[in-house]
Amino acid sequence: MAIVGRLPIFIDHKFWGFSAVLIKLSTFINAAELHSTQNKDFVFQLSKINPNSGEEEFFLPDSLIFDKSEAVINEVPEGNWKIYVTSARNRLPAVLIPVLVLSLLFAITVGVLAWDISRQPYVLKKLVNEKTMLLSKSEETFRILVEQNLVGVFILQDGKFIYTNPEFEKNTGYSKAELLNTVSIEDLVHRDDLEKVKAIYLLLDKGEHATSRYIIKGIRRNKSIMHQEVIVSAIIYNNKPALIGTAIDITSQIEEDKRINKAVTDAQEGERMQLGMELHDNVNQILAASLLNLTYASLNIQDQKLATSVIEQVKANLQEVINEIRQLSHKLTPTAYSSASLEEMIRILVNNMNSSNQLKVSVLVDEVDEPISNELQLTIYRILQEQMNNILKHANASAVAITVQKQNEHIVMVIKDDGVGFDASVKKYGIGLENINRRVRLMDGVVKISSSPGQGCEVNVQIPLKQG
Repeated sequence: MAIVGRLPIFIDHKFWGFSAVLIKLSTFINAAELHSTQNKDFVFQLSKINPNSGEEEFFLPDSLIFDKSEAVINEVPEGNWKIYVTSARNRLPAVLIPVLVLSLLFAITVGVLAWDISRQPYVLKKLVNEKTMLLSKSEETFRILVEQNLVGVFILQDGKFIYTNPEFEKNTGYSKAELLNTVSIEDLVHRDDLEKVKAIYLLLDKGEHATSRYIIKGIRRNKSIMHQEVIVSAIIYNNKPALIGTAIDITSQIEEDKRINKAVTDAQEGERMQLGMELHDNVNQILAASLLNLTYASLNIQDQKLATSVIEQVKANLQEVINEIRQLSHKLTPTAYSSASLEEMIRILVNNMNSSNQLKVSVLVDEVDEPISNELQLTIYRILQEQMNNILKHANASAVAITVQKQNEHIVMVIKDDGVGFDASVKKYGIGLENINRRVRLMDGVVKISSSPGQGCEVNVQIPLKQG
């Protein structure tokens, strides 16, 4: 059995916590000299009213029975304690003076302690009220900032939205009730980016990354496509792991970038077209006429042996120039030869770029049952041209396989080589691959580049047949 005392603790005038002190009853009795073996002249007893039964209980282990009416009683209000003191040998009351003094001091001490304890709840309550008010103000300020923010804010827990702010609701087109009860991640993320988003969220759930930032294609309630820049962080919400994120609608920025890229590409293609047409219609015709003139002159020179030798050499040079110009014209303006099919254009390009037969190239182009726009054909042509150039310069490959197919309303082109490859997870893409990425994005397509050291490289391009 023990006596327990509790007091709040303040550090630098700030509530810190509670202390609890346990004193064994036997230790307390000995320290206060309330045991009959320590004082032969007096008998002490300590009692308290049981709050459950209402009966008085005695705690000192003294077998002597004494009359309460003859005992001196000191009451301690805090806890309804009573200290009884009676004479063991019927001594004069004067003998009780030291005991009374001791009891009085004990009572005063306990009384002061009781008063201090009694006022602590008031102090504590006041402190709690002040902190609660400050916390409420902070929460209100935070809520106002989040609710009025021009950036979409959301919290995900167990794969479901548990909070969204008005801007997030505005961007997605869904109401708060729909987002919190029926809408899932699959409803808001385009299928092209869904696996990427799920992988990122899985890593965050495992705690492998504190924060992740990425750009995705989203789907509004009306099924229109939007582009969002998303930043997601792992947090603990209501004692459970959760994800808090911000989403900024950058659709207008992406569209503007596409417009600028298209303008740049159109300007480049226009310049190339003009140069190609000049080479084809002017320079080529002039050189061809020169060839005819020299041929005719060779038949009329008196010294036929010498003249013919010189002229034949000039003819050979001119023929070589014409061939080079023809190849350059093909490279610069593939659409100038509009009568050629996509497969013919691809084969001409491959033959021109692989004229030394450095590579063993296989080409498989499936028939498409609907017309392919000139813009799409040109994009496919330029991507193949870029990658073939990369392979010839860097891959050290011996074979290349090119396939073009229609899959789910998309044109899919795969360019695979058996070259040295590279670590796609570490190495940054060069200018050639970045150009391919830019062209594909401009056509609302997707490009996947797979490579590893010693295993070659595969470029997979998927572009919608119909734009928009």
